[in-house]
Amino acid sequence: MKLNSNSLSAMVFTPSIVKAILPLTIIFAAANSFKYIGSFFYLVPLFYLYIIAAIWTDKNDRDTFIRVYLLFLPFGVWAVLTSLWSPYQMISLTRGIYFLLMSAAAAAIAMLAKKLFGNIFKAVIPLNIIIVLSSLASLLLGFPGDAWSGGNGLGFMGFAGHQNTLGALILFTVPAPIYLLFQRIRGRDNFIIISIYFLLCTLNFILLILTHSRASILSLAVMLLVLSIKLIKLKTIVILTASLLTVASTLLFIPKGYDVIKKIILKTKLILVLTAGFCLKIVTELH
Repeated sequence: MKLNSNSLSAMVFTPSIVKAILPLTIIFAAANSFKYIGSFFYLVPLFYLYIIAAIWTDKNDRDTFIRVYLLFLPFGVWAVLTSLWSPYQMISLTRGIYFLLMSAAAAAIAMLAKKLFGNIFKAVIPLNIIIVLSSLASLLLGFPGDAWSGGNGLGFMGFAGHQNTLGALILFTVPAPIYLLFQRIRGRDNFIIISIYFLLCTLNFILLILTHSRASILSLAVMLLVLSIKLIKLKTIVILTASLLTVASTLLFIPKGYDVIKKIILKTKLILVLTAGFCLKIVTELH
């Protein structure tokens, strides 16, 4: 018995398979930022091609995908053309082609995530959890030996290649636990689930501060301020803004303030215990 193209497509691109591949694609796309697992990054083009093929199997999705992709196409084509006069032609050509593939995959991932998960954040949350757990392991176990980089303020980088790399990864993925936290609170979900998301958000904030990546910290402060204006009462906005300004001024402009916090975390580990208690208290009030 021979399978026709439609039945083969239905087997390869079932919703359950695509739903499993989406988070893996996002995780592998970030693999190049971490030590020891950077080689997994070379699998990413295969995942990209699968995701693009998955979106292509549905005519309605295909038409929407094409319209979205046309927004990225001119820059990608231009990037390929610049390889003609680039002093490093093969490098420029490779990067231009990769941009065309990556932008197509990004559009497909966003569409499929909304269709299968309801939003992109549920597809991103596995990567954020991996970042947090690996960073905590590095922080508490002191591995690898160069977890504290020689960059600005000797910031924490864990398994990432640089403190700014870890800061960027946290910044780009932390909207997932933040969004899911508010979604659970609004839905009056289980107290334990809400507590877990709140703890995850708090750990993201602590790790981001420890990176001493000033651009990422300030970006997160702006993100939280905008979120508070949209979702939270004026009184809470004032408290949150004052707290953020105090923390930012302490960490970014008073070097000893950062050193004290770093020593507390490294020497006593008490901040993790205090954070857990603080999270439970706040979640109780929110719930």
